[in-house]
Amino acid sequence: STEIQGEESTPGMKSRDSQELQDENHQAPRDEIEKYIARLWQDFLGIQQPGIQDDFFYLNGSSLVAAQMMAQIMQEHLVEIPINRFYENPTIAHLSELLKESTERKRANHSCKPHPGTIE
Repeated sequence: STEIQGEESTPGMKSRDSQELQDENHQAPRDEIEKYIARLWQDFLGIQQPGIQDDFFYLNGSSLVAAQMMAQIMQEHLVEIPINRFYENPTIAHLSELLKESTERKRANHSCKPHPGTIE
């Protein structure tokens, strides 16, 4: 019966180890854009401290919530980000890169257009 008691305590020890592993793997937002997206995830998903590598859908996100969140990001930043690009890797880190790319693309396109009345 000693072996059975030992076996019964093993799963509990494993879950504590996996919890510690999750805590060690948690990566906090590194810059303002990641912090902004993390706040959105907190609001839309009702979770505390999402990590930048956490999967949106693993955290009970849905495609409807993703669409609402993406619409808010695009409206606030005046950029276009195809939602399927977010679905490729639904993490804060990836969404941050998509937002940065879209912002850079917007700036590049804006700076290339000649202003009316400008004499060169």
